[in-house]
Amino acid sequence: MRPQLGIDLGDGWLARVHRSDAALHEVAQEWDALWQRCPSATPFQARAWLTAWWRHYGSPGALRLAVARRDDELVGLGAFHSSRGGQVLVPLGGDLCDWTDVLADPSCEAQALDALSAALLSEPGWRVIDLPEVRADAVALRWAARWRGTVRHEAGSMCAELPARPFDDVVAAIPGSSTRQSMRRSLRKMDAAGLTETAVDRDGAPDAVVRLLTLHAEQWAERGGMTPEHGKPRFARFLTLAVPDMVAGGQATLTDYHLDGETVATNLNLVGADIVGGYLYGARPDLFGRVNVTAMLMRTSLGDAVAHHASTFSMLRGRETYKSTWQAHEAPNQRLLMGRPGRREVVAYAAALRARAGLADVARERVPAVREGLLKARSWLRNPARAREEIAAAAKAGGVKVRAGLGRAGEELRDPAALAGKAAAAGRAARDKVGGAAKEVAGAAREKAPAVRDTVKDTTRDALRRTRDAATTLRRRHATPAADPAAAEPGPAPTPEPTTPPADPPAQG
Repeated sequence: MRPQLGIDLGDGWLARVHRSDAALHEVAQEWDALWQRCPSATPFQARAWLTAWWRHYGSPGALRLAVARRDDELVGLGAFHSSRGGQVLVPLGGDLCDWTDVLADPSCEAQALDALSAALLSEPGWRVIDLPEVRADAVALRWAARWRGTVRHEAGSMCAELPARPFDDVVAAIPGSSTRQSMRRSLRKMDAAGLTETAVDRDGAPDAVVRLLTLHAEQWAERGGMTPEHGKPRFARFLTLAVPDMVAGGQATLTDYHLDGETVATNLNLVGADIVGGYLYGARPDLFGRVNVTAMLMRTSLGDAVAHHASTFSMLRGRETYKSTWQAHEAPNQRLLMGRPGRREVVAYAAALRARAGLADVARERVPAVREGLLKARSWLRNPARAREEIAAAAKAGGVKVRAGLGRAGEELRDPAALAGKAAAAGRAARDKVGGAAKEVAGAAREKAPAVRDTVKDTTRDALRRTRDAATTLRRRHATPAADPAAAEPGPAPTPEPTTPPADPPAQG
């Protein structure tokens, strides 16, 4: 019997937040059992996936594992860690998760979610809970509906999904008879070439993950544009730790593809309670010229989805054009933000996210050439031989254009009369343009001249009036009798003030 630590909510309910990494292993079996009971659980809430991620990506002391218990049974779990100086709680898994959620036993979901809220609200420091990729059927949405604080729903990523059904049925539903026929020819070609596939078990999973990542790097080395994280050693260590346990628990499938006695591709699908997602694959670059690799993967993945009785197969995040061939529909994720009751930091946090998303959209829309240039440069760095070939081809094409231009110049020089005629025509065209512009300027000047004259006259008349008024005021001031008695004695007659106003000031136009 484990010690009953945490918040006692009464009626056998207990809520707690674990900060110790050891708690991930202490609740491992209960976590697996709770995941199995949740009808909307995705593989990205699986214990094996998140504990492996925390081991290779987590920060010591940042874990916030919220649990809810009823009569000592685990019925609710939210795996978070603190970020941004402890101000924000985000789910374990980070960018490697296409869906984020919490787990709650459906037999007591509402009480379990309330217990998780009580546990997290008892934790000091944090201001916002940020769930970045929430599916439309996620438990987190029902959690947010019961949350007592501020909630914001923002746009998340776009996934592509289609109903899980046999591959032949999916091909039959593809619009366009030519497209369907082309797909069936590709399948016959694969079978005729002797392409086979093998399911990998738990014991073979570590080696299969190494093959997968090696082939994945090789296929992108030819084109450039591989997700940088997929090439890092810690990602390899993470997958090698997570996938074997997930294969053993029915939460992942690994498939090797063989041709001419060699392994030419490996595919990883992740399996949820009611959904299967195509997560990562690797294929030899020469395989793309021999078979339809996308059809090969779709046949396996849809078979996995049907075998696991899933209702949906997802191609996960991204708007790649090839997904539309399979009649996949868009399934948008939400970004769910929840703030502490009585506080408004979540509003500012949401505004900052929108501003950053807006800048990212502008970058994607306005600088596609820069992105293409970077991808091209990366491709050249990884494949110098290809770079030399493309540069030589561009130089050759440029040389053809230069030679053509020199040829035209030579022809003109051989016919001085024609060249002189072209020069005279160009001169006449330039003279006509200049003459037309001069006429337009003169016409505009004529139109505006009366208005300018009227403005000058009005300004001058107003200035004269102000000057006369000032002179009159000055004369009256000097004509006032003095207070001194001597001023009454007769004396010389004063010099009369001039009656002519001073010269007009210069008019201001």
